Amino acid sequence: MERGAFAFADDNTCHLSFCFFLPTAEVSNVVITPNTTDLSEPGCSVSLSCSASGSYLSFLWLNSSSEVTASDRVQLTDGGSILSIINVTRYDQGPFICHVFNNFSNYTSDPVELSISFSGVVVASNNTHLFEFSSSVSLSCSSSGSSLSFLWMNGSSEVTQSDRIQLTDGGATLTIINVTRYDQGPFRCNVSNGVTGEISLPVYLFIQSLTLNVLTVPITGATIRSPAAILIEDKSSTNLSCEASGSIGTRDWMKDGRPLHPGGTVSFSLDNRIIFLQPVQSSNHGTYQCRVSNPVILTWLISFLCAVGPHNISIDGPSAAAPGGRVMLRCTADSVPPANFSWTFNGNETHVNTSLYVIERLDEDSIGNYTCTASNMMTMWENSTVLNLRVLIQHVPVDHWIPGLVFSVPAHR
Repeated sequence: MERGAFAFADDNTCHLSFCFFLPTAEVSNVVITPNTTDLSEPGCSVSLSCSASGSYLSFLWLNSSSEVTASDRVQLTDGGSILSIINVTRYDQGPFICHVFNNFSNYTSDPVELSISFSGVVVASNNTHLFEFSSSVSLSCSSSGSSLSFLWMNGSSEVTQSDRIQLTDGGATLTIINVTRYDQGPFRCNVSNGVTGEISLPVYLFIQSLTLNVLTVPITGATIRSPAAILIEDKSSTNLSCEASGSIGTRDWMKDGRPLHPGGTVSFSLDNRIIFLQPVQSSNHGTYQCRVSNPVILTWLISFLCAVGPHNISIDGPSAAAPGGRVMLRCTADSVPPANFSWTFNGNETHVNTSLYVIERLDEDSIGNYTCTASNMMTMWENSTVLNLRVLIQHVPVDHWIPGLVFSVPAHR
């Protein structure tokens, strides 16, 4: 830094001033460094860092000939020297140029291009959080054009139909029932029209494997695989798998202490290793027992919750009661988990949300239709019933009338 004393004069005064001179280095060595150049659309992000020599630097980014400005996907940080792009698209390939300048010099970097792979074939999944042996998923493949044929690949293997695998919509939709850990992918959809073809970007499935070791005897590798979540009546499907190591002689299943046989919604695999419940019903709720013999019989128990109802809703209470008396109405329903209740009176909300409705003193304004609605938050079902409450007509001597209690009776015509 240079410093000196200088005198400045005019016709009337003389001033002594101290001036400071700050050195400024020219801009040089401007280089763009990306954290990656191999990207795919959509879902990938990238950061470009611009470094330079010099002092008091300012930064300007260009994508081809257009200035890059901050937006919901684009961030400029560290004084503008770092450019971050979130969820890149095919239009973010560049070339990107970093222009650096100060008060009396400027310098421009060499261009940097990004490699962003994209496909006209799009694969979408209807379920992203899957549980082994209990969840199902559908992958849909879409592309522009006509007379299209579809081929699905899992890794390097072609996907073909089986008891668990369904190909529908002309092959455009792949459905996997009761996913296993081997269904994680990567899945690709190959689309062709007889002349040209294109393949989608890879799609991976996240499958959570839940294994319950419920043995009370020390046998290596013996497990029962069970449902991973609460099951909904007439909506969910699942299976129970009885696994054991060694040479297995027979497998037998029991439910609630009784032999279990195929029928209705219950079916077995050929070796009795797997029970299929498609769909689950209220009768499937209970404790299941797997007996494996070789020749020693070993037993494992497991139970699961099946959400059902509400069914058989009813209101317990009188349909007629004496004036001035206390009336209690109780609503019941068969539901797993227990139902939530709400009441309306003559179609109007009462803000009573319990199974019990109490009328402290029956009068003319309390006569009418009481509707109880039971709802199950798991099955998303609800059911209602109505009780019509009337006044119990009694012949009461005149000196026994209740003061202030008057009922109007319409005249017959």
